[in-house]
Amino acid sequence: MKIDSLFDEKAVSTTLGYILVVSIGVTFFSMLMLSLNSIFYDTPKAIVTESVYNDLGNEISTKMVDIYIIAPMNGSIDTKFDIPINIANERYKIEIGSSKDQEIIVSSLDSSNNVAISINGIGHSMDTVTGEIYSGTTEHEIRLACNNLTVV
Repeated sequence: MKIDSLFDEKAVSTTLGYILVVSIGVTFFSMLMLSLNSIFYDTPKAIVTESVYNDLGNEISTKMVDIYIIAPMNGSIDTKFDIPINIANERYKIEIGSSKDQEIIVSSLDSSNNVAISINGIGHSMDTVTGEIYSGTTEHEIRLACNNLTVV
């Protein structure tokens, strides 16, 4: 008696069904993992980075206003402050007074994230408010002398 191998369902259909289900499942979960990377990693990272940049800019702006308020008329005052080496594993730059709007601009060197923070009006009552800080070093200084505010 000859058995036709096309209609034999003893071992082939179970194995073939298992292979099909596993391959479809692996393909589905691979596509799901690739598409969810931006939802679970990139978007929260951008939100946290912007928040930390905003906090850092506000901290520097507050220190500048405090120095402006307590500084003697013809004297000078220096203060030091620390910043993180990197934020969300990105290097960043802080520009102070680079635009005529007297803003602190915190921008990433590795991505397009940036935040602009006001210097709270002290830029218009001083001769110059300038400075540029990079995140490679942690210790920096704010110097007010002869109505010129410099951040280094």
